[in-house]
Amino acid sequence: MTKILALLPLALTMNLGPQIITAIVVLTGQKPVKKSLIYLAGIAIAIAMAGFAAFLIFNFVNEGGTSSGQATASSTLDYVFAGLLAVLGVWVFSQRKKAQKPKWMASIQDASSKRLFTMGLLLYSIFPSDFVVLLTVGQYMAKNKLHYYSIFPFFALTLLIAAIPLLSFLLFRKRAEQVMPRIQTWLDTNGWIINEVVIVFFIVMLLFD
Repeated sequence: MTKILALLPLALTMNLGPQIITAIVVLTGQKPVKKSLIYLAGIAIAIAMAGFAAFLIFNFVNEGGTSSGQATASSTLDYVFAGLLAVLGVWVFSQRKKAQKPKWMASIQDASSKRLFTMGLLLYSIFPSDFVVLLTVGQYMAKNKLHYYSIFPFFALTLLIAAIPLLSFLLFRKRAEQVMPRIQTWLDTNGWIINEVVIVFFIVMLLFD
């Protein structure tokens, strides 16, 4: 159980950035609930498919060959992913002062359902930070001989965090409409700090676990 719980902080890194900002901006457009659900559906499919694929690949790598070969391969992969996470940490730090939204976000309010679904798929699978996280999760699960369903808590928490803007909108609509712009501004300015803490935590987990 401890091994599974160690994955949960990475759910924050999966969301902090354009991912959660997109979820907030969608709520300011037309048909916010419907389009938010479609965006979340894209996220769910992305995490399930990419996470499971990563687990299968690294499970195969970690189980192949002799015991010494498995240990060497697992150790090498740990160093590779620790390095990738370190690069990700440097990138997050370098982007910390760029609070403006990317240009492609300007049209999210009027985006079609199909486009929002596709954005959910892409932002939570091939977007660089999430791509590295999903690969890291797959390797960590395989190395620690966890079952494929062990990804479910990570999957559920990632989806729950992504759904917080929609849940807030449904439960506290008037208040949420006032608060969300401030939350968006705070995340733009300070979200990188949380990401850095999570990245350092998991690098330590990979190298010293």
